[in-house]
Amino acid sequence: MKGVIKADISRMVRNKLTWIFIVISVAGVLMTTGMYALMTLLAENIPADEGGAMMGAFAINSYETLFAGTYNSDVLILIVTVMAVLFASAPYRSGFIKTISEYVKPRYKLIVSEYVCIFIYSVIIAFVAGIAAFLFGGLMFKGLFASVTTKLLLKLLGFVAGHSLLLGTFACMIVGMTNVLKNTALTLISSLLYASGFGTMIYQLISIALFRLNLCSESFALADYTVIGNIYGMTADSMGDDIIRVAIVCVIVALLSMTVSSLMIEKQDIK
Repeated sequence: MKGVIKADISRMVRNKLTWIFIVISVAGVLMTTGMYALMTLLAENIPADEGGAMMGAFAINSYETLFAGTYNSDVLILIVTVMAVLFASAPYRSGFIKTISEYVKPRYKLIVSEYVCIFIYSVIIAFVAGIAAFLFGGLMFKGLFASVTTKLLLKLLGFVAGHSLLLGTFACMIVGMTNVLKNTALTLISSLLYASGFGTMIYQLISIALFRLNLCSESFALADYTVIGNIYGMTADSMGDDIIRVAIVCVIVALLSMTVSSLMIEKQDIK
């Protein structure tokens, strides 16, 4: 198993896309931070009757709000989605998976290695983006940055850690979809639609339907028990119960996805 994981890590490190995705994630955070800085500047300089009041809605009044807004953005999850699809489908497109499966027995080791590597890489992307969000926020909002305390710093670190776990698990979901569909274009389109908001919208509609049928309370939200729902819903103020729920959801989803992929690669012929 260690040899397979080492080979996958080596393959990812040599791939230019590995470093490109990290650069794009940093650039995405920079653009989001710049957008907030621009909105705040406009709100301060445009009169209220000329649109300043509307711009004021985007104004940032605390460093915690700034960090959460720049870090927990659509850009990061879309980057992780594309990364997972491309890396998971590459062995099928190149024929590498067919060749190496003849030498690695049992085959599920290939799946476990793939999941481990992509999960770790997703966490790395998330942490690099978190560091970028912290630094860019400090450069563009020096006044807010001056109020950062050790307590707030630890709070933001916990937020990044939880978000990294969710993004890594989401990448595992996408890997599972790739292994099941074995079609790069179909997987990429469907996963991007799911990540861009359609997933949470579907869960909201299901929650409403269940409430209408008197099968749950009005406060029930199916999205709270999904990875994508927690990615968009998790905040720096999330309580202990929320964190425990997130951890349980991540473990269940990752194990389920890995199990399905392992069963498929063991029972199906690799083409």
